[in-house]
Amino acid sequence: MPVRKKKGKIRILLFVFFALLFAVSAARLIRIEEENRQSRELNRDLVEMFFQEESREESRELEAEASRQEEEPAEILPAYDFAPLLALNQDTVGWLYIPEADVSQPVVQGTDNEYYLHRNIRGEAEYAGAVFMDYRCEWGISPNTVLYGHNMTDGSMFAPLKKYMEEEFGVSHPYFWYLTPEGVYRCEIFSVYLTTAGDEEYVQTEFTGGEWVRVLEEWRERSAYAFPEVELDAETKVLTLSTCNYAEVWEEGRQAIHAKLVLVGQNQE
Repeated sequence: MPVRKKKGKIRILLFVFFALLFAVSAARLIRIEEENRQSRELNRDLVEMFFQEESREESRELEAEASRQEEEPAEILPAYDFAPLLALNQDTVGWLYIPEADVSQPVVQGTDNEYYLHRNIRGEAEYAGAVFMDYRCEWGISPNTVLYGHNMTDGSMFAPLKKYMEEEFGVSHPYFWYLTPEGVYRCEIFSVYLTTAGDEEYVQTEFTGGEWVRVLEEWRERSAYAFPEVELDAETKVLTLSTCNYAEVWEEGRQAIHAKLVLVGQNQE
């Protein structure tokens, strides 16, 4: 075979190969983007299902009035109802509410840490998955309750948590909310830092008394900036948020936020 014809065939084969590779990659990206869109729509529906509309209107009116008066708005949480979520999925255990970071997500807990990694609250296959509690956690008993969520490229799920790596933002918003069927918890942040998937201690759920105090202080010292107002002791219960963050380590990079759980209201039902 002449060299010229052989080179021509090789070029054609390479062209076909890269064209197929491009088509497969493009199809995958389109599928992921469509799933992300559906995930955002589902979460909007869940927010409307969970938070009562009249309560959301009251919150907006209070904020608007405070803005007109150039005052800080009165802190008020929208009224909520877990019944529709529990009817949708009995694995529902809570709701994570961080309005300043635009995070408002239901929390589920499965029998392992794989099921909801790429399944939504309906149990449907979805790349974004759901925010889920570590299956080892026993709410109210485990000293460290861990919630996992993907850092999505479209800015959804736990992607906004990267804002807490900026000291100005974190110091200005030092707490968030965790809502459960039993009550409301203010989550007072005391540590924010980057770590890796190999760091098992930050997602460990059980500790002995003396070990727990040591770990709490180590987490505080690891923080990218200080939260000196938060008092920690052997009785402290912590909510930990974990997500991917590749700012320092590609693929294995993780971001941790540790917050002290403070019960501020109990449901009467």
